[in-house]
Amino acid sequence: MLAAKRTTTTLTTKRQPKSIMPTSILFQAASASSVQMGHALDSFAYAYDLGMGWGPQQVESLNAAGIFSLPDLAAGCRDKTIRLDLQLFGTDTKRSDDGTSPPPHDHWDFDTMQRMYVFLPGPTGWRCFRLAQTAARKVKRGTADTTYVHRPEDGTKGPERWSIGGTGNAWILKVDCAGFIRNCLQHVVVAPHKLPSPKVVSVANSTTPKGPTSGVLMSLSDRDFMRAKDFFYFFRNIPNTVMDTSVVRAFEQHESVLHGWRQVTDLRMVIPGDIICYRPRGNAAGGAAFTSTDRDNISKLLKTVRTAQLWHRQIHHQTHAGSKLANSASTWSEAQGAPIQNDTTIAVKPVKDWTQVLVTRNMAKDMRVKRWVTVVKAKLQSIGIETVQDLYLNLMTPTTTGKNCINEKLEALGQKTLFPNTINLMKECCQSLAKNTGHIVFAAGPAVRMPASKKNPGTCYRIRVVHSTSQGITDPKTGEVLEGVQEHYRRFYLQENGTWTRALGRTSPLIPGMFDTALANETDSITTAKSTDDEEDDDGDADDDPMDDMDDDDDDNDGEQDDNNDGEDDESDGDDSKEGDDSHARALARGELIVEVIAGRMCF
Repeated sequence: MLAAKRTTTTLTTKRQPKSIMPTSILFQAASASSVQMGHALDSFAYAYDLGMGWGPQQVESLNAAGIFSLPDLAAGCRDKTIRLDLQLFGTDTKRSDDGTSPPPHDHWDFDTMQRMYVFLPGPTGWRCFRLAQTAARKVKRGTADTTYVHRPEDGTKGPERWSIGGTGNAWILKVDCAGFIRNCLQHVVVAPHKLPSPKVVSVANSTTPKGPTSGVLMSLSDRDFMRAKDFFYFFRNIPNTVMDTSVVRAFEQHESVLHGWRQVTDLRMVIPGDIICYRPRGNAAGGAAFTSTDRDNISKLLKTVRTAQLWHRQIHHQTHAGSKLANSASTWSEAQGAPIQNDTTIAVKPVKDWTQVLVTRNMAKDMRVKRWVTVVKAKLQSIGIETVQDLYLNLMTPTTTGKNCINEKLEALGQKTLFPNTINLMKECCQSLAKNTGHIVFAAGPAVRMPASKKNPGTCYRIRVVHSTSQGITDPKTGEVLEGVQEHYRRFYLQENGTWTRALGRTSPLIPGMFDTALANETDSITTAKSTDDEEDDDGDADDDPMDDMDDDDDDNDGEQDDNNDGEDDESDGDDSKEGDDSHARALARGELIVEVIAGRMCF
């Protein structure tokens, strides 16, 4: 240790050229990279059941062979040189000659190198994470300005700002959670994620607006840009996992880097740089729950419901071969660039590529939404329904005929009734207890098992993350909750069925007591979420990690909230006589709030 200190002191004297980075900084960078590589090796050992001691043993041997980082390890696995490097430079003869364990290079046969190469992130994934982590650390040092802000619904940047780089210039990071992920991706990849945008076409008197032409567009739902729930839907549809060795570099056959993504099926396999996304499940557009702001007024509720219907219909049309598309404005033919006839019945070709099931346009801008809202709102007004509360009470009022109260009233006036799917989505929107549509983060460390306690009920794991949040670290001096880009923690819970979940804040019900059995004959099956109040106090973990000086989770209601003010009634002609009944979504029990967690890895 003394010799090391002398060397460091000598190299940082005035004789050292200013252009050379101090050895202490180089050592810290190399050490951090080695730690990250150790996390990846531990996750790989878990994935392939190699034992808890396998990872640390390999780190020691790889470091001796001059391999200190994930890019070094990935390159060696790609070129099949890891075994040779260990034989020439990294063999620990004392450990291997005593007969208690094989030489380190014996752990790296062809299959192991191939599995590791598939498992590890690619250069882009590593670069993206380094950018995210650098941003968080610049914020901590005071050389970056950050705020948690949402991009407006209309797609304009609004208050969102992202400016990095430049000598002596402070970084500006004014983004929400999904905005942080989008900008990191867009910065490190040229034309990062673009699917063919739909052309402007007309089918059965319906117009499809031209989709976005730039940015990160893996999957869209009700915005021109990806939100947390859109990342979730994209990750869930990735067909290959980080353990699929049959797809080594297969994505190179495709023009889109979308094929380089891999799904992480178990958070215990998470490594730094993975993107973790969670959202409450539901039947709103994007597959997430409706939120309390979706029912701010009757117009907004109707707009959200119709957007959800069209999004689900779009998915159904793109994934069911031979389906007949009635009144569809986007079809397989359109995706292929072929002209669409005015015929409302079009046969769909079989889906050959999984990316063809992704919606690549903002369904909220479909012209059918505006017309439908106008017509249905007028119908509801004709039977005395002016507010969301009026709507819900009518939805839940039993009738002697067994029909829905709203349809019974419409029928009595000689008007066309609403389809069951419309009724069900209206109910779900009124009953939802979700405050937001989810959250998305970069993993910055492994999943660490937490001791069972009142604070950590069930099987709880904590993961260090880098993200933009509105509820982050508490300043120890001022007590102020810091918002924006930062390193922090999130807890996740492993369920008995092998899936992962996450605590998420609930909103107040639309009507006090609305889930009482007196309001309806249905059984109230509200699931009891783990309270985020249990995560408010610092649990003292900072003493265990010299780099850990952050508090634990505070109130976690920091996902992407719908804070726009649109949804007002728009006057236009049209009718809903062709409103199809799409029943492709799973019905939720009243008040049910199921939070699902998924992760993706950039293996390109």
